[in-house]
Amino acid sequence: MPTEKRTMDRLRFAGNGERPLTPYELAQMRPSLGTGERPPAMVELANHQRIHVFADGSPPEPEVHRMDGAEGNLWRVEVPVGPEGDVPLPGKTATRIHPEELLSDIDPDVDLRACRPEWLDLLYVPRFLPSREVEPIRRLRGGLVQPEAVFDPDNRTELAETSFP
Repeated sequence: MPTEKRTMDRLRFAGNGERPLTPYELAQMRPSLGTGERPPAMVELANHQRIHVFADGSPPEPEVHRMDGAEGNLWRVEVPVGPEGDVPLPGKTATRIHPEELLSDIDPDVDLRACRPEWLDLLYVPRFLPSREVEPIRRLRGGLVQPEAVFDPDNRTELAETSFP
């Protein structure tokens, strides 16, 4: 037990030490509405898809093909990478680093408390979509699929929540 206490102190967990709010207390809190407008830099980032590739030799030349017969504007992008090519996950190096090494890189003057971006709403209780008639799933031969794992009463609801957190 003393080891765990030392570890928690060393990792400098933040908080005010108060108990978490109950669901009833959360439901009583007033929402805080954001501006609703994302910064232009975030809009620009959201309008682009990026992948990172390791390729042999010179930069790869992607090929773009329209997918005929597909609904809407569907495109396929092919990136030739050669026999040594790979599509990595950015930032994933799979190396072990001791916690003290990570902590030594943290600037102690940086505030690490949670903050809500100004353009996001803060709602403490999620919003639900109104119930709607759900079309039954049809089999390829035309029969209906009856779900076997839904227990009455079927009171499932869809969430319509994009607010913080």
